[in-house]
Amino acid sequence: MKFRCPYCKHVFEPGPGAVCPACGKMMTIPDHLRPARYASRKKVREQFRRQQERERVVPAKDFMFTRKPVVLLGLTVLLMVVGLMLIGRVKYVYPVETPQLIAGKDLKVLRIALERFRRDCGRYPSKEEGLDALVLYPGVPGWCGNYVNMIKPDPWARKYCYDITNGVITLFSLGPDAAQGADDIIPEAPTPDEVENGLGPES
Repeated sequence: MKFRCPYCKHVFEPGPGAVCPACGKMMTIPDHLRPARYASRKKVREQFRRQQERERVVPAKDFMFTRKPVVLLGLTVLLMVVGLMLIGRVKYVYPVETPQLIAGKDLKVLRIALERFRRDCGRYPSKEEGLDALVLYPGVPGWCGNYVNMIKPDPWARKYCYDITNGVITLFSLGPDAAQGADDIIPEAPTPDEVENGLGPES
């Protein structure tokens, strides 16, 4: 196959470029007349162009986030509302301890400490010794304290009431009204396991 230059009419064999070897002018060669390697290169260039066009297309699943930022704002507000609801539920499930519950726990610790005092010393502290005998050595044989780290007041800033009559002890808190009555807080007697392995000294 040979080409004829449309300018100088020179006939020549097709080369790598569309330039007339006689006059040096450029020519446009139809695709169907180009050598196979030129067609192959054009095919590669076309494939490359299509690949670039596909990469420039925004995926449908990302369109909402890339083109509509108001959707992101809406999702943020929704997450905040759900978070506040969860926080409110946690507060409901785990309420703050009331003064009555705190007093009950303190009394239980003291009641166990009194039983440990009796186990070691053979008796409960006397009325004169009081609850301080659980912390300070009262001069009683067998004492292995301290049984608590300190004697705290109740949640209403009053001392816990302690008394002993005929070997029977009384331990309670007067409660919020500071008067003996139905609202007094009285601990239950501990089990032997609680005395041996239960609560330790409390600060």
